[in-house]
Amino acid sequence: IDNALTWKYHIDHICSKVSKNTGIILKARKILQSETLLTLYYSFILPYFNYCIHIWGSTFESHLSKVQIKQKKIVRIICGVPPMTPTLPLFKKMALLNIKQLYEYSIGMLMYKIHHSMTPPILNMFVRNADIHEHSTRQHSHLHIPKCRTELGKRFIKYQGAIIWNMYLRELSADVSIGTFKHHMKAFLVTK
Repeated sequence: IDNALTWKYHIDHICSKVSKNTGIILKARKILQSETLLTLYYSFILPYFNYCIHIWGSTFESHLSKVQIKQKKIVRIICGVPPMTPTLPLFKKMALLNIKQLYEYSIGMLMYKIHHSMTPPILNMFVRNADIHEHSTRQHSHLHIPKCRTELGKRFIKYQGAIIWNMYLRELSADVSIGTFKHHMKAFLVTK
């Protein structure tokens, strides 16, 4: 953790760990099929990306791009395509979430747990529009988006959580089991 909370050191640590494990996948591609390589990705790479991504995933684009480059390289290796091949079709083909989508997924799952009171009360910092005013509007069931004067304020979970949750409410139902919500949210993000 750095004093400005840019998560640069954490992201550098992730990139270092992922680079080592990319070597394993690179060597294994000579003898394993892409389905097995994908399993190696889920085992050796994805945990580093997922670890606390709801905290560091809203950092500056310049820091996130390092992780995105690593992830794209791995996807190209798994698919056996040349280094400069566009990765968007590859992510969709393998139903993988890129770093930004992993962040949205993580925030969405956190918001689902908050919505269903599955988290400690301290995380219950969100207010619905219906609690602020009595007008019957189309967004009365949505979360109130707090006003932020700075770009830094827009990176906090209180702001990002409300934005992402409201976006999901338009497309997904929150009144389903957590397993169903996970499945629907991932499918939504993959096709987005």
